[in-house]
Amino acid sequence: MLNIVDPERTSTNAIFATYPLANVGNFTCFLTEFFAAAVLVVGFLALQDQHNRPIGRQAVPAAIGVLVSAIAMAFGMNTGLAINAARDLGPRLLMWTVGFGSRVFSLNHYYFWIPLVAPILGGAVGGIAYEGMVGYHHPTRSHGPYPEFRY
Repeated sequence: MLNIVDPERTSTNAIFATYPLANVGNFTCFLTEFFAAAVLVVGFLALQDQHNRPIGRQAVPAAIGVLVSAIAMAFGMNTGLAINAARDLGPRLLMWTVGFGSRVFSLNHYYFWIPLVAPILGGAVGGIAYEGMVGYHHPTRSHGPYPEFRY
């Protein structure tokens, strides 16, 4: 079916992996993925932090789903929102092996590295930001968002 629709493999790449809009530069894409991952980590840590007002264990999965949906709606327009390296790298490797060629890595000025690097850096910065702005000020905890762990 794919051979009929796109024999040159030029327009069906975005079915499998994330690609930015044509008028969005790589710096903007990097910032989009970076801040989306940072917001995800901050939201997840806020939901899991027992020193915050808890929402109940049964509601946490639904709240995380709402969080991911809100992040996708807020940040997804520019890049398709990889937010995780596995969401983008696995499909690219599959496309490369089944005949799309190395073009999957060189499209949009070598955009492929942004979904690999930006979410990791954004997640780390989000965790540090949460710990610095919220977690550090909890009176009963020495360090970190999880009181049962020693840092």
